[in-house]
Amino acid sequence: MKRVAATVVLALAVAGGGCGSKNAETTTSTGASCDPQSFLPVLQAELDNDAGKLHIATAEVRRCRSGYAQVAAVPDNAACKPGVEYCYDTVQVFLRKTDSEWHVINVGTGITCENEQDPEFRRACRALGYPG
Repeated sequence: MKRVAATVVLALAVAGGGCGSKNAETTTSTGASCDPQSFLPVLQAELDNDAGKLHIATAEVRRCRSGYAQVAAVPDNAACKPGVEYCYDTVQVFLRKTDSEWHVINVGTGITCENEQDPEFRRACRALGYPG
């Protein structure tokens, strides 16, 4: 199950939420690649919009282990006109590795692992070392 915040295309807020970490933890027991470049195509497919106004330029890995990852999707703000339109902030994305591909399980702003009801997201939180 994937939940996508309604504001993803309109206005993304700063990543980190209640459970972000500035230092990436990149240990993995499943052999899943935690290289930021392995996440970029997945993030672009999920978040880039058809109008071409939102384009994810880079991925910043916050945590990655046990087949799960928390990644910041950083947009290209070259077209940003502050106060006018098309300015996007970084959004946090939680992913799960299945077979040979990463899949988005949660994306949005202000995501926390506390009191989460979705079982898949709770598993991701625990695997990444957050209480959940």
